Amino acid sequence: MKKLSVFLLALVMIPTAVFAEGSGAGLHCFLKGKALESGAPFIQDNRTFASVNLLKKEGFDITVDGKTIAIKDKDRTITMTTGEKEYRADAAKFAMDVAPFEKDGEVYLPLRYVSEGFGMKATWDEDKRVACLGDYTEEMPF
Repeated sequence: MKKLSVFLLALVMIPTAVFAEGSGAGLHCFLKGKALESGAPFIQDNRTFASVNLLKKEGFDITVDGKTIAIKDKDRTITMTTGEKEYRADAAKFAMDVAPFEKDGEVYLPLRYVSEGFGMKATWDEDKRVACLGDYTEEMPF
């Protein structure tokens, strides 16, 4: 009976662990001090991702041409490629531990590398599930 109880408890906990990784539930994300849409960014492969369309709403100039994504501001251009763990910030190459990807016709970018490519600090608070890109570098907003 005890073994059966432990087995049933384990089965109940499996879906929670699987769905927590790919969800934006409880995730708060700030870009240059402004909160991004709740639930829009999400965590996958231990990185926070956001769609190209969400970043466009936040003022990024983004062009998607096939697998190549160009993200521009007034002084710098970052180039990423879906499926590749390398990006360029102007002429310099940088490695990433995850790659941008496309799902259901939408392209998703790892926010840490977008932030760092533009020279913004990226900060993560695991306990509060808060990602801050840019302005909130000394103290988290929560």
